[in-house]
Amino acid sequence: MAPSSLDSIFSNLTSQVKTPLFRLNDKIERCALDLCAFLERAGPRNGEDRHGWIADFLLTGISDERELFSWIADRAEGGFSARAQDLCLKQADRWHSEGIAIAGWDSAFCGSLQPGESRSGSTERNLPCPSILFSRGNIDPRAPRIAVFNSRKPRLIDPDSPWIRALRDFPESRGTGDFILVSSTGTLTYDMAAVKAATVNRPLCLVLPFPLSEAGRECKAVFEDASESIPAFSCSIETKSCTRGQRLLCRDRIIAALSHAHFLLQIRSGGNLARILQNQQRSSPRMQFILDTGDETRSNGGNRALREEFPSHSRILSVSSPRPDEAAIEASPCPAGPSDCLHSAGDADPGRYLFHYTRGCPGPWPGESYREYLLKLLGGAPLSGHCAIDTLIRILLEGRIRAGSRMVRGQDRVSSWTSRPPSEIFALRKWNPALARWTVEPCGLALKRDLLRSMGAKPAVYGLDGDFARLPRTERYRFQICGTPHAEWRHEREWRFPGDFTLDSVGPKDCFIFVRNEIEKRKLLTYIRSSLPVLIFDARA
Repeated sequence: MAPSSLDSIFSNLTSQVKTPLFRLNDKIERCALDLCAFLERAGPRNGEDRHGWIADFLLTGISDERELFSWIADRAEGGFSARAQDLCLKQADRWHSEGIAIAGWDSAFCGSLQPGESRSGSTERNLPCPSILFSRGNIDPRAPRIAVFNSRKPRLIDPDSPWIRALRDFPESRGTGDFILVSSTGTLTYDMAAVKAATVNRPLCLVLPFPLSEAGRECKAVFEDASESIPAFSCSIETKSCTRGQRLLCRDRIIAALSHAHFLLQIRSGGNLARILQNQQRSSPRMQFILDTGDETRSNGGNRALREEFPSHSRILSVSSPRPDEAAIEASPCPAGPSDCLHSAGDADPGRYLFHYTRGCPGPWPGESYREYLLKLLGGAPLSGHCAIDTLIRILLEGRIRAGSRMVRGQDRVSSWTSRPPSEIFALRKWNPALARWTVEPCGLALKRDLLRSMGAKPAVYGLDGDFARLPRTERYRFQICGTPHAEWRHEREWRFPGDFTLDSVGPKDCFIFVRNEIEKRKLLTYIRSSLPVLIFDARA
């Protein structure tokens, strides 16, 4: 779709689509703050029950604080003392001074407030949960609001995925004027969309899956010092009163309702997000711009379902081409490297070498901030995918293997090796379903055992918990608990080197690099000019 046609669509959004939020008048807002102060101190702990109280209060039409306190006293177990009233007033004063405002939903969002039994037991009309939203900061009510939706992704991200390329184009180059991006934080796509909007000065507002009071701390990794200046909505001020899963579902539902248009990247078929978007379209349709994902899978099947059910509100968007540098690496002949003293990694005598395997690094590299990581992914920076070959290239560029403390007892940091050669990697690697990746990949570095031992590496000491204290303090970095049903690591045949391992003292006669295939070798030699041989381990052999 051409940017000019997008311009015309966006210019009409606010007149065609009515989003359901409106600011409460001053007196009712003040009473609502008083009530919320009471609920924070003595109300129900469950978020839905709290918003039930608020909904019932709104339906009474009370706008006088004395009437409110009388209403609370009638409902509250144990009454409502004068001291409690005073404390609530002071708390509400503080929130008001901090710029906290309250918005309510109109009847279009509430499904015309279908009659039913309210939480108070009467047969009044009911409001949805959350019945109100708390806000901080100013948002232009006339500007169209756009939201980007994407189903959950594995933590290890391919920077050339179609959805990443689509997000890379948005919201900078769509020619869509001063629309506001409605986003959130805490999941990768929301974080990426929000940080890009912030860096290009795109107006932004956040729907938080946590209380407003936590915005500064929870958003700092994405927005750094600007985290508290971004307009934000939340269904609570200070207390988390629902499970994390429920808060995330409500967040997505609120974002769908607040936005005039939806950008759909890859919506999983039959997932929670697909149901939320379908329900929103059925009750109050929005324009939806749907990424053409090509081959359909379960991870993107929701795109087709939403397009087919709501064709008159759907526009298809194509994605930009892959980055030319990565395409060129796969198509180019392998750059010239040092002459290989071995034909393949499988020719190495495993008894003479120790091996350091690399794996993907979900999220930032060590020493890299989360914000830097997001910006590099969005910019398509080299090695921003952090896959296993990227990790290996980074090690070679830095000239060292960074030490880590994972699985190490005490404060010591070590770099790990194993005597298991690539032909035995099946004994080391396990599938990590949470990250959707293998724990190790068949690429890394091999170094002669005698040299590594002379430099300070030693085999791990496997034992029971009590064996740790029996080791000399200088040897405790070697300890690895073993011998219990959930801790059996002897099969790894691990060696440990204390601290970072630098590569400046190793040469081609003592060390070689191994990768999985020609494409990885091409990529590595495109970034690295090393004297070490680069050999291929063929997993099919």
